[in-house]
Amino acid sequence: MKENPVTAKARLAGRIRTASASLDTSATNLFSNVAENRTRHVVALLFIGDGTSRTIDVQFAGETTDTVLDNLNLGPAQNLWLPEGGYDVLRPIVTIEGGSRLTATQSAGSGVTVTAIYWDDTQR
Repeated sequence: MKENPVTAKARLAGRIRTASASLDTSATNLFSNVAENRTRHVVALLFIGDGTSRTIDVQFAGETTDTVLDNLNLGPAQNLWLPEGGYDVLRPIVTIEGGSRLTATQSAGSGVTVTAIYWDDTQR
């Protein structure tokens, strides 16, 4: 039987975690590799501008590196939420299997801060 969405959200609320990093022009880990027995569900990303316009790329890094989001435009005084309008714990924007991680780069300089909001699930 499928779990009621309200019940599922309440169950996951206590498992929400955050990780933040300051970006530069090389790949910056948003968090370390996900444990092998887990799946990480990233439900939101918040990018905080530092006074200069930049573009941001977000990569999934595992056995290969694939760009998940590219050329995100971030204005000088802008805060960019993905997804726009708020997040839903039942609708991750990216799911990362154990042994992999999420990285991000900015087009120039350093100083953009990104925060990932996520929850982990143990694989059975």
